[in-house]
Amino acid sequence: MQKYLDKLKEVNRKWIISAIAVLVIIFGFLFWNSHRKYDVSDQINVSFSGYNGRGTAHFDGTASHKKIFELVGKREGLKQEDIDRIIANDMEYDDMIDIYAKAAKTEDLTNMVSVDLSKDDNLSNGDKIKLKVVVPSKEIPIKEVTKTLTVKGLKKVKTVDVKDIKSNLKIKFEGVSGLGKIRVNSNKYKDMVLNVKKNGKLKNNDKVKIVISKQDIEDMESNGKKFEGSRSFETTVSGLQDVNEISNIEDVINLNTALANDENESGDATTYKVELVHSYIENNADDDYSKTSSQVSVNDNSDMSNTYNVFGMYKVTTISTYNNKAEVQYVQYGYEGLEIEDHILNIDDKNTDDSIQDKVTGKTLEIVQHNLGSRAVMIK
Repeated sequence: MQKYLDKLKEVNRKWIISAIAVLVIIFGFLFWNSHRKYDVSDQINVSFSGYNGRGTAHFDGTASHKKIFELVGKREGLKQEDIDRIIANDMEYDDMIDIYAKAAKTEDLTNMVSVDLSKDDNLSNGDKIKLKVVVPSKEIPIKEVTKTLTVKGLKKVKTVDVKDIKSNLKIKFEGVSGLGKIRVNSNKYKDMVLNVKKNGKLKNNDKVKIVISKQDIEDMESNGKKFEGSRSFETTVSGLQDVNEISNIEDVINLNTALANDENESGDATTYKVELVHSYIENNADDDYSKTSSQVSVNDNSDMSNTYNVFGMYKVTTISTYNNKAEVQYVQYGYEGLEIEDHILNIDDKNTDDSIQDKVTGKTLEIVQHNLGSRAVMIK
């Protein structure tokens, strides 16, 4: 009997030990599971696009956000069914009352997790970048992970230089020599903006420097073209009309002089002496196309109509018949808004309503001439 009891005790001891071992395993698993951290980096798909040297990296964090919310929600005691409905935004207000606190905390903890790339632009094939999952709280069952990714799949870049750009530009100069403007068209470089100094004052045989803007270079590089070398090139101005080729220019000068004499007609008290110093032609300031800029847009095919002002600078001496005292002024007289067609200035429909009568300021004749020369071309 005693032998039987001893054997039974031995069996019970084994069962007890086994039961304790099972309980340790169970509680150990529960403890491990309650503190388990999950890697969600496999839910983050990083893709690369663009051109080599200017590539970009981007990812859609929707899948990882949902996975984090699910894992945090389970840890906070939400049922899978409730988690799925919250993610799908398919839960009525009444359904949320009992789980609101858990759901709100789950959302707060989920939003604390951030996913970052160490670099996401100006990438080249072969570059190494890091994907980081940052977890700021121990309550969140997500692992902090850092992965190294290799950039690949970016498109090949084409090299462009100023020679290629110049060969694809159609350059034309328009207007009167000394007041010329540049017009540029291109099928390949359609939206480019060029810088042309003295545009609106160009004359035949000028060497004009054309500069490609930095913004255009950046735009090209963003679209798979690598620009190399200088941004500028030179071209020679040609094709502008010489003012001396205007066949009726003398008629216009005579008309200006007649206007000057009419406006300074002598009387009993005052005698006027009118002398033409020089004649000039300038772009009409009221003509939109004449308001030129050094910034020239390619394929800007605005109205080509162009009008001019032709005037003379006259020395007007006013003499008082009472004391014979003389006063000298320099005055502009002429006509504005004149069009040139077939080398002829259209003056047939012009009258005194289109006339120019402005006193020219300046202490000396040389200063007056210099000031006029900055905006107009001397005819003779």
